[in-house]
Amino acid sequence: MNEQNVPPLREYQGIYFRQRGLSGPAVVVFHAPVGEVLEWAEVDELGPSTTGPQREESDAKVRAIAKFLENDARNIIPTAAVVAFSAGMAKFEPSDNRELGVLKIARPTGAATIVDGRHRLAGLKQFDASTKIAVLGLLDTDKAERAFQFLVINNKSTKVPTKHTKALLAKLVDTDLVARLQTAKMAFSAQGVTDVDLVNTDRESPFFHMVDWPTTPEGGRIVPSTAIELSLDYLEGLKVPEFDDRDVRRAVFLCIWSRVKADWAECWKA
Repeated sequence: MNEQNVPPLREYQGIYFRQRGLSGPAVVVFHAPVGEVLEWAEVDELGPSTTGPQREESDAKVRAIAKFLENDARNIIPTAAVVAFSAGMAKFEPSDNRELGVLKIARPTGAATIVDGRHRLAGLKQFDASTKIAVLGLLDTDKAERAFQFLVINNKSTKVPTKHTKALLAKLVDTDLVARLQTAKMAFSAQGVTDVDLVNTDRESPFFHMVDWPTTPEGGRIVPSTAIELSLDYLEGLKVPEFDDRDVRRAVFLCIWSRVKADWAECWKA
């Protein structure tokens, strides 16, 4: 290949460290535009002919992240995506301070695989490919190490307990936290941020201000709130792995009923 046709290397200022001394992979923390990250990092999916650890991408999750960013200029995603570089695909060159320096990526495509954060990356790209994201890069890894990190990260995470959520919301009742959570389409088992409330207050929902709910204007309370709750419970009961995520369940529910409304508009609220 002519050297003039070789794509330029990607370089990022970063911080280098080893968490366990000489054991385990070295780590570099840096930030980069999501569009660039998705140029040199790829998703290694688990399929019939592959050994990658990743599950299939959920379009609903990607759209939800993009919409989360669109809904409020204050909304950011501060958590880092985790990528694992194959042996020899990235090199850290330290400055005078040995922990600070430049990460040089040796190949413009396929240099790393995404261990955690694929939906964050895709959602951010859908919103704006130039948006920067924090990245934690593991250097010189093999397939076993990547699979190990994927399984540990995705099985060690836990949701915030309901009682903690309720207590936190109660303490911040005089702030705009609840309203902001509603705008971000985040539901909790606490008054004011339920799935029913989000279905009722989302302007793109086919049931916008139609649910028999305190936030619905008088005269518009047509749909029983229990009908929404039971429908979402039914989706959860199907035991579809993706439906473990309540945001995905709600997105699927709204997609189905938006189609129904489009096809039978004459039966809908004027």
